[in-house]
Formats: sequence, C-alpha cells, structure tokens
Amino acid sequence: TVEFNEYYIEACEELLKQVWINILDNSIKFSPTHSDIEIELIEEHDLITVSIINHGPEMSLEEIKRIYDKFWKGDTSHASEGTGIGLSIAKRIVELHKGKIDVYSSKERTKFSVILPK
Repeated sequence: TVEFNEYYIEACEELLKQVWINILDNSIKFSPTHSDIEIELIEEHDLITVSIINHGPEMSLEEIKRIYDKFWKGDTSHASEGTGIGLSIAKRIVELHKGKIDVYSSKERTKFSVILPK
C-alpha cells in the first residue's frame, strides 16, 4: 500500500489535464522504449511543483530555448509525430495559472517541472 498526500490548488482541472498530457506525451516520444517516466510532487511554502522526468536524449541549450515556440519540433530523428504546439500550449496554460515551467536536461535525463501557486 502506498499513501499519498493530497494537495490543492485553485486551477482549471481540464486545462491542467492538457498540460500533463502534453508533457507526458513528449516524455514518452523522446524516451527509449520500455524506459521509466518518473513523476515527482513537492510542496514548498505556497508552491506545488510537479516534475516529469524521462531518460531520453539530452536536449541542447538551443532546443531548451526553443521548445515553447509554436510548431518547432526540435530533433525529429527521435519522434516524427506531433504538430510542435503541445509545449507552447502547456506553457501558456501554466502562465494563465500564474505558474511557470522549468526544464533541466543532462545525458541521463530531462526534467520538466511545472511550478504552480497553491
């Protein structure tokens, strides 16, 4: 049995669902087959941070700068599906909720952190 703490934020459930779908979809597309996708949730003061971590290829600084540009698909050698607007939409939804998305990428993993006020 695993116990989970409950956290509450004031937000539009349907819009935030789209954020999680877009980030998880990218994480799956850019991860090796059968690799793990990790999800972390941290509560700090008046913020909730949800991080989605994949073990796909490292993103370059140029890719990190451009991932929120509409229709920009980055390195398409790893995935050919998609329109290139998912992360742009996710970022806008998070900003509408007065939050932000941070991205960290290394050779071992890429971590998308959605930071939202409670």
